[in-house]
Amino acid sequence: MAFRSFFMLIRTSFGPCFLATLACTALVVACGAEPQRTAVSFEARPTPTPDAMSTPAPTVFGGPRPTPAVSTPTPTPEPSPTPEPPAALITDWNLDASSTGADLLALVSEDERSCMETTLGDRFDTFRNAAFFQNLGETTAPALDCLTPESNAGFAVWMYSATAGGLSAETRSCLADVFTADPRAAPAFAGQGAAAEAVPFDVLSCLTPEEAAAMTPEGEGPSPDTEGLRCLIEELGKLDGGEEVGRILSTADPGSLTPEQGALLGQAVAACGIETEFTFPAPGSTSPDDGSAATDGETDTPFQQ
Repeated sequence: MAFRSFFMLIRTSFGPCFLATLACTALVVACGAEPQRTAVSFEARPTPTPDAMSTPAPTVFGGPRPTPAVSTPTPTPEPSPTPEPPAALITDWNLDASSTGADLLALVSEDERSCMETTLGDRFDTFRNAAFFQNLGETTAPALDCLTPESNAGFAVWMYSATAGGLSAETRSCLADVFTADPRAAPAFAGQGAAAEAVPFDVLSCLTPEEAAAMTPEGEGPSPDTEGLRCLIEELGKLDGGEEVGRILSTADPGSLTPEQGALLGQAVAACGIETEFTFPAPGSTSPDDGSAATDGETDTPFQQ
């Protein structure tokens, strides 16, 4: 009722135009105004092409590019010749009476083997297959000339050993020293005779009494007194001119001693207590008639057991 009175008051208070305007305005407000469309500018974006797509740029290294190393093939080394095994010590050769030339050839150098084959010629096969210690002579003698002094010494050592039926290591070492120091002593025995003939006293002094006895052929008399010989060599070495006496006694002609040398020998014999039937010149004697050490070219010596 109050609202209605208020509405009537409004109608009577305003003119018709105002009311019409108010009515239109109210209608607009009540219904709502149609929203205005606003044009929005939209810029077309181009479709990306493959050329326009980003491609990663290649990495550029500064400076010159390193040259790849070229592998050089390693040359294949030429095989070196196989060296000869070291030669066995002459004291270790281990030859005996049944050893053949082939056994000796296996112990010497290639040069020595080649020389022996050339020297012997058609006889080489005989030398190689035969027991050479038992067949020394024209066939083997030329072959021995091909040996070096050391090999020649070894040959003589084992010649002694084969003759004695074996020698001790100590004796072989002693003989090797003698033959190496005096190469002439080796062939002195290798080519001839019994142990007591044409052999240096220092060679015989290397032997034990048993070895000397084994080397003395049956029927050749008593074997050398090796212990007496060792003493004799030592005593002669103490005397002026004594070494020359020992050298002469090692030859096949001990009767060539001068009276002065005979006197020196007598002194050494007495110092060693060697019993002998010999009489020696007195020291200082110059007469060949004094004593019996240089008479009639006799070759008997006081150094036998």
